[in-house]
Amino acid sequence: MVSADPETIEVQIENPGMRRGFIDVPGWLFEMKGLSPSAKWLYVTLLGYAGTSDHCGPGYEQLMRDMDCSRNSLARSIRALKKRGLLEAMKQGHEWNCMYFLKTPAEVQS
Repeated sequence: MVSADPETIEVQIENPGMRRGFIDVPGWLFEMKGLSPSAKWLYVTLLGYAGTSDHCGPGYEQLMRDMDCSRNSLARSIRALKKRGLLEAMKQGHEWNCMYFLKTPAEVQS
């Protein structure tokens, strides 16, 4: 149920099974211009893995399943986030395993 008042938005989740597993997404991500929807979706996906930490380490195969995308599409999204300073990746062992560090853009850190 959504409130009809445009000043107040209230969302009530009626299905108890949907009350868990939500990810808090920062508003600045939606407002960021020049970043592809798939790069934004990758950031949200990594937020879900990171939980309350600033890093996470899902493998490429898992991320491709989560995002329903190809290896090339995932690589483009990773490059886009790195270019914008939103992601650092540190390789761990196998070629496609990384530890990802999520960053906040400088303009919203202050």
